Amino acid sequence: MLSGSLPWSSVFPRHSLPYSFGSGFGTICTSSMRYSHPLKSARLRQYLHDGSYGWYMPVMAGAVPGLVHVSLFLFFIGLGDFALGIDTTVGINTLIPITICGLIYFFTTFAPVIYPQSPYHNSFSALVWYLTQKIRGRRYKDRASSGVSKPVSSNMATGQMQLAMEETEELRAAMSEQFDG
Repeated sequence: MLSGSLPWSSVFPRHSLPYSFGSGFGTICTSSMRYSHPLKSARLRQYLHDGSYGWYMPVMAGAVPGLVHVSLFLFFIGLGDFALGIDTTVGINTLIPITICGLIYFFTTFAPVIYPQSPYHNSFSALVWYLTQKIRGRRYKDRASSGVSKPVSSNMATGQMQLAMEETEELRAAMSEQFDG
């Protein structure tokens, strides 16, 4: 260990390793078996698909990219700390791009929650959306029930679809002009 480095400088890279292994294991578990005969392959795929929801397979498949991201962040924190221990100038020049990328990642995590039409999201955006909806739920006006205000779904994709289909004042005005004229 370097004399200028903090005693825990190697902790972050070492903790990133289990997350990398976890993401690899998750990828292996979610991959499907392949058979040469298309009918057998299709039947097996349907059989496994039917049972996947009971085993929370969609959650596990969604967690794999998150594990890779956690692994990368821990590695970069350890890299920055290690570089700071070697030389302050090298450490700062290493930490600046890491910090910029971290801020962009942070933005893409919260962008769909703040602005649901945002095209930017990452693997933790759905978790932040879920927590936000459970704590402070957003509401939308449902077209099917003549504009009654309903809570937005805690599932990010479903919630964005509900907000996209929300009846707005502009839509009501355009519809009334179309039918009145």
